[in-house]
Amino acid sequence: MDLRGTYAGAPPADLRKVMLTAPAINGFVPGVIGGFATGLLGYVLNGIVANHPETAPIIDAATNPAGKQMMAELANTCIGEAVLRTMLRPATWYTAGGRTPAQIIDSSPELSAIIDEQRIGRRKPVAPVLIAAGTNDDVLTYPQVHQLAVDWCAQGATVQLDKTAWLPPLFPSTAIGHLLAYLPATFAAHDWLTQRLAGTPAPSNCAALP
Repeated sequence: MDLRGTYAGAPPADLRKVMLTAPAINGFVPGVIGGFATGLLGYVLNGIVANHPETAPIIDAATNPAGKQMMAELANTCIGEAVLRTMLRPATWYTAGGRTPAQIIDSSPELSAIIDEQRIGRRKPVAPVLIAAGTNDDVLTYPQVHQLAVDWCAQGATVQLDKTAWLPPLFPSTAIGHLLAYLPATFAAHDWLTQRLAGTPAPSNCAALP
């Protein structure tokens, strides 16, 4: 395959850090008032069970009846419906004993290993990469995206990290900080990919990542 380049917009490079730090997942008041992206946890749990059926008993024990219902409902929904079904409910609303997702993962070697396998950045990309992320992204937080760029740069990859720093933290926990950065990043990615297809050498800011 003649791969010329890759655009990665706000990639979830480290799922554990996303679950620990994302305001839209952890909520307005962690453990009390949830954010608008709590439902993403349902997608993560369903994905783990689908790919690793042996974890079903672990996740079943970690979720309460509301959590089991949430997983069943979100198995056949898109993000808009997931938001409507789970918004403002904290993640602990769905867990047995009110444990946080991070506590559940850390208490299970099996789940910890699976989440660790999902970590992006351990293999060098075969083509240049443009990574876009917002410093005030409240779903896929900037530090874990920045670390991805650091990891790839350390392996000698050609990486351009563009950050959306002009966007202030608007209504944290509502995912607005994630969504508003989408359009400008998409236009920039279109131009970047067009240049790669034209054979123009790819830029890199590995020497001074923002």
